[in-house]
Amino acid sequence: MVSRTWFDKFWTHEEICPRLKYLLDDFDEIRQEFIDNKDKLIWNTWNYGLKRYQEDWIYKAYEGWEVAGLYAEEHPSIDWGNLGYTSDQGSKEDMDGQEFKCTGTDEDILDRIEDGIGYTKNTLALPKLTRYLRDAGITSRAAISVTDPSTGLAWHFDKDPEGDDTMLIRGLIGLDVRVGFDEECYIGIGTPKHEDKHDIRTGVDLFFYSRVPHHVVNRLKHPRYCILLDVLVPKDTLRNK
Repeated sequence: MVSRTWFDKFWTHEEICPRLKYLLDDFDEIRQEFIDNKDKLIWNTWNYGLKRYQEDWIYKAYEGWEVAGLYAEEHPSIDWGNLGYTSDQGSKEDMDGQEFKCTGTDEDILDRIEDGIGYTKNTLALPKLTRYLRDAGITSRAAISVTDPSTGLAWHFDKDPEGDDTMLIRGLIGLDVRVGFDEECYIGIGTPKHEDKHDIRTGVDLFFYSRVPHHVVNRLKHPRYCILLDVLVPKDTLRNK
């Protein structure tokens, strides 16, 4: 493992959100709900349109990656059309300083707002997953993400909104990841020359700081589906993990 700073690492749900244990305990039931209803979900893009190359592997950042948003907290920069953040993420720079912009989506997926949480129409198709996530204390944002076969997300970092004393930690839980012989599916953090890798697998969780440079590789013959969730964690708490 190549560790550079105290926040440049992977965490587990026990360290970030222990109450996710109950979701993972009933994971087979959650996964079946998704399989039975995934054709009902509304998928959108957080597409920044940046083309990158690594070896002979062609990346277009965010191309081949979509999300089915579930819910998010009300926030000045939230886009209720797709649950993306607009003010911080409307304009970004990649690691080479090249600017790229969010294209967003044309379809409004918001169903209702209750107690400061905006719920999308996708929660109607996945009520059990939504309930487990809310019971675990996940409020910032939750979604299902899919990466198409033989695609990936280029090296990037996310300027998601966070507080002076908190850090936005992004979680992934493999929901339907069909890994065949000699196939790769992972997320890497750090830099292209010095990265730490974490395999993405069905029923396995991982957490990382979304402002650390990272990329995703899906060299599978099938789409890779994950639960995506954001958690605001006090910095002082993370320093001791």
